[in-house]
Amino acid sequence: MLKERKEQLDKEREPTGRAWRGNGLVFTTPTGGPLDPANLTVGVYAHVRLRLQCRAIDTLGKALGSTDDGSEDPPAASVVR
Repeated sequence: MLKERKEQLDKEREPTGRAWRGNGLVFTTPTGGPLDPANLTVGVYAHVRLRLQCRAIDTLGKALGSTDDGSEDPPAASVVR
C-alpha cells in the first residue's frame, strides 16, 4: 500500500514542479507539506462521536429506567470546529 501511495504522490508532484516541498511524508498537502492534524479528526470522526454519545445516553437511560418512549427527535448535529 505504501508503494502505491508513493506512486500516487509522484503523480501528484509532477504538476507542482518546483513548488513541491518533498519531505518524505506519506500524506501531504498538494505541495508536499505536512498536513495540519486539526483538519484530520473533526471532519472525519465528528459523526462517530455523536453516534457514540447518543448510544451512551440511550444505554444510561435504559439503565436508570427512563420512561422516555423515544418519540422525540434526537438533537440536531452541529459542526465541530
